[in-house]
Amino acid sequence: MAEASVELLWLVGAPIPERAEVSAVREVRVHTPDAGRASFRITLDPTGLLDGEPVSDHESLQVGSRMVLGVVFGIVPHSLVDGRVTSVGLSGPDWCIEGTDLLADLDERHTQMVGPLDAQVRMVLHAWDLPGVKADSLVPSEIGSVACLPGESDGAWLTRAAAAHGLVVSRKAGPMALSNIVRVGPLAMERTAMPPITPGACLQERRFTPVPGVRVAELRLHASTALRGVLRGVHTLQGFGEDDGSWYAQDIIHHLGPGHYEQTLTLVRLPG
Repeated sequence: MAEASVELLWLVGAPIPERAEVSAVREVRVHTPDAGRASFRITLDPTGLLDGEPVSDHESLQVGSRMVLGVVFGIVPHSLVDGRVTSVGLSGPDWCIEGTDLLADLDERHTQMVGPLDAQVRMVLHAWDLPGVKADSLVPSEIGSVACLPGESDGAWLTRAAAAHGLVVSRKAGPMALSNIVRVGPLAMERTAMPPITPGACLQERRFTPVPGVRVAELRLHASTALRGVLRGVHTLQGFGEDDGSWYAQDIIHHLGPGHYEQTLTLVRLPG
């Protein structure tokens, strides 16, 4: 069976990012570290155009703009980062856009909130610039075409409205009385378990023991339909002999360009 084609996914604008023309894109790098927030860097042809405007002048490619980066395998979209631009400008011969993960900002700002859960959900969604959501007032009766149902709570309605805008809301009780952990992220963040990583998927691989008792693997993978966007978390190595087993992917770099997608992983062996 032939491998599905790989296409760069680039969405820009607010409040709802829309798909952008990628002809000016030379390279995309998305870094997902174990500590700290994910970041991205887009390298563009400085003479390129977006919607007929130079990339250096386009209003959706400025500091503060929202961007979603990912890939499409065949017809299946796969989001890697949803963030905001922090810097733009020339870097050598290229026009470069850099930014950080928006979800990290939301986690830092809204992880511990005390008060009614509906109000907390409303505050988090307000940070995503959804039209009609105000944190300091009663919510309106409709967001876009998503109307509030009779008897529906603010939180339940806003969760449905978020889904209609491509977002998912997760919430659970916090460690403090009346506190909740409320997070919002792209729907594509919900992943199924990845298949085992095998030597055949590796373009390069190195396994070593930097200090006694710690086993590390550095892998460069060709992303495929099966391995589309390895995430932080526990993964299985298979076919590596004595290194078969469970490994934690603590650092991931996604390299995307016209027609190609690779990942560089740093994994740590788990006991057992």
